[in-house]
Amino acid sequence: EVIFPIGLVMSAIVSAWVVPNYGYKILFALGALPVVLLPMLWKLPESPRWLASRGRFEDAHNAMTRIENEITEKYGKTLPAPQPLPAVAVDTRRGTFAEAFRGIYLRRTLMLAAIWGCAYFVNYGIASWLPTLYRSAFDVSVDTALHYSIVTSVAGLIGCVLVAFLIDNLGRRICITASMVLCSSLLFLLAASGADTATKVLFWSAGSALFVFAVNMALYVYTAELYPTRMRAIGCAIGGASGRLGIIVGPLAVGAILDGGGTLTVVFGMFSAVALIGALVVGFFAVETREKTLEEISQ
Repeated sequence: EVIFPIGLVMSAIVSAWVVPNYGYKILFALGALPVVLLPMLWKLPESPRWLASRGRFEDAHNAMTRIENEITEKYGKTLPAPQPLPAVAVDTRRGTFAEAFRGIYLRRTLMLAAIWGCAYFVNYGIASWLPTLYRSAFDVSVDTALHYSIVTSVAGLIGCVLVAFLIDNLGRRICITASMVLCSSLLFLLAASGADTATKVLFWSAGSALFVFAVNMALYVYTAELYPTRMRAIGCAIGGASGRLGIIVGPLAVGAILDGGGTLTVVFGMFSAVALIGALVVGFFAVETREKTLEEISQ
């Protein structure tokens, strides 16, 4: 997952060089280059759990053996024998969209929809507008605005790396809640200070990016854990769709505020409030999954 924010940093660096010299249109051509990687999809290993759920036990065994061999080769140690676990009846029915809104999954789905929406509302609402705000509100050059964006992307990458090391020690709920609270706090301080200089906006927004990127990274891990194999794609799709809704609404909200005569104080105050809402939702309604098997989580 950390590869994604690395890509964001690289795109920010490329943009800072390409746009001032060649214009923005060439970026669309560069963005199409990853299509050459499409054939590699056929090489992606299939999930052993999914194979087993389809009765393809030999394929599942081969997939697990391949994973174990890769780990053994990488670390030079033989893996310990797996601990025996109580047999658990596995529901092999196909998951349905409606099932994500029933029983124990209703609360999880609504919680995930809220936090995905809030996190991406803040993330993309800020990231998509920052270069324009630097130019329009503080009259900095295009060069400088794009270089400021690199700083924000690097801060986000640092947040992603940090959460990768912390999430298994502190737990999913604590990491996500604390990160959203800290993001909200930094945005509140920026709003309260008046957001009246480009340097101030850069400093506080980069700090908030560190934490909201960490949340986005954690959500990919956490969402997949909250649903059994037969429903996992559905649950992840609902979370992802909610995030995309936040991506759409966040920038539109900024535009509406500025078009209506609102100030940057109002803009960053709004983002602070949305981040706090996300923190409260996770803090009160999230299920902790640390050190639990997927079967335990699905009970």
